[in-house]
Amino acid sequence: FPVTIELDVKRTNSLIGFGVGYDLSFEEDFYKINSCEVNLYDREVYTSANKDFNIVKGYVIDDIPITEIFANKNKVFLKCDIEGAEYDFLIANNLDKVDFISMELHYNYLGVEKVGNLMKHLYNYFEFYDGSELNDFIDSWPPPAIVNLVNRNLLTPKLKFFVFFKKFAKEVYKIRNIFR
Repeated sequence: FPVTIELDVKRTNSLIGFGVGYDLSFEEDFYKINSCEVNLYDREVYTSANKDFNIVKGYVIDDIPITEIFANKNKVFLKCDIEGAEYDFLIANNLDKVDFISMELHYNYLGVEKVGNLMKHLYNYFEFYDGSELNDFIDSWPPPAIVNLVNRNLLTPKLKFFVFFKKFAKEVYKIRNIFR
């Protein structure tokens, strides 16, 4: 994990993973850092050797109500890799209970319009903390494939500085490449 995400992992009480498949390495690494509650949802999921993982087979969008998934949860880290279904799931739900999101954005399935709409929706709740800007997903194609977000309510002065620094470093890199 990048250092910032590792710090966020330590601050959470629950990992909810949508789209696990047969690779549980993210979840296993997460659990090594923070042995919190882990709930995994996928239509096809490998059985983990870790008996502490709660694995639910089913389609997140159709089979499992969001209210059930987030019931009695706080300080949630959401890992999302659901092959284009992230749009339907995330756009339709209130995400107030989610503190952090790390997701793979399947822009090739979604297309320009849906990517823009999804990022605008997420931007109501979250700040990008990987150096990305909202315009990276609206004005350029292809957009970044990995998205890391932090709930705006958690933006401490230290985290705000980190977000600023990541964006500043990204701009310096762009300028440096112009003069090469």
